Amino acid sequence: MAAILRVPYTIVRAGDVVYYVWPFVFDRPIDSLTPEELALVRTFATDEQIAGWKEFGAYIGHRLGVRADGTWLYFVAGD
Repeated sequence: MAAILRVPYTIVRAGDVVYYVWPFVFDRPIDSLTPEELALVRTFATDEQIAGWKEFGAYIGHRLGVRADGTWLYFVAGD
């Protein structure tokens, strides 16, 4: 968990609810990452994991969701 909290988050809106999800790659196509973003992903994932996500077509690793008010929503691994 600590490793994914060291990288940027993404903002998700579900109706009136706004929440933050770590890591930022949660809602990004893996193949669209810049070299700098891929370097950030490599701080918490192996090349084998990244290859698996590319094969799957999306990031399915650990992720953490927190509401804008600080309420923790989830910490999950995989799909």
